[in-house]
Amino acid sequence: MQRSLANLNTASASSSERCDGRSQLLGQIHCRKHVGAPLQSRSPSRQILRIQASAQNPILKAQRAWTSLKYDAEDRAHRLKQQFLGLPPVVAFINFLAALRQRVQPWIDRLLQWKEASDEWWGVRNERYREFIGEETRRKWEWQCRHEAEDAFWTSVVNGIIGILAVIFYEAITPVSVLIAVGPPLWVAWALHGNVLKAPTFWALIAMLPLKFPPFHPFKWII
Repeated sequence: MQRSLANLNTASASSSERCDGRSQLLGQIHCRKHVGAPLQSRSPSRQILRIQASAQNPILKAQRAWTSLKYDAEDRAHRLKQQFLGLPPVVAFINFLAALRQRVQPWIDRLLQWKEASDEWWGVRNERYREFIGEETRRKWEWQCRHEAEDAFWTSVVNGIIGILAVIFYEAITPVSVLIAVGPPLWVAWALHGNVLKAPTFWALIAMLPLKFPPFHPFKWII
């Protein structure tokens, strides 16, 4: 009897504990519902305010209007295109072009083959010509490297002969004046060579002075 009473007491205690736990859980859920209710009631109002603000924004209105106009224009263009392609003359013309292409396609293929063959032939010729030009350029460069000094020497000889002949002609036509007969040739020698002593015109002038100004012959310093 005492054991049964003890068992009943323990069962009642455990059931009371379970009831207390369930009541606490239900209380927490009820509190969460009451706490979350304002938040849930606030979020739709915020969304409505945002939608109203976006509807009142002129930039967004313009963007939406432009988007709708663009879609309408594209839809109209597509429908007009379909209507145009569905016209009997257009269909007949498209069929005519397809038949003509089918007839002409073999000739086009032959023309493309001939073009490929000619391009290949010209490519080989161009490659050989480039090799030839490269070889000639290399030979010319080697010849210039070998004979550069000789070329410079003969160039200076020709320039010296031209300068000497120019000095002789100048001294023959100028009056017997030191300033006119000597000044310009010296200036030309200095301008062309930098060093007067290395200029052939200077030595030609020195050789011409005894003929231009003979001894015991009157001369003038200026004119």
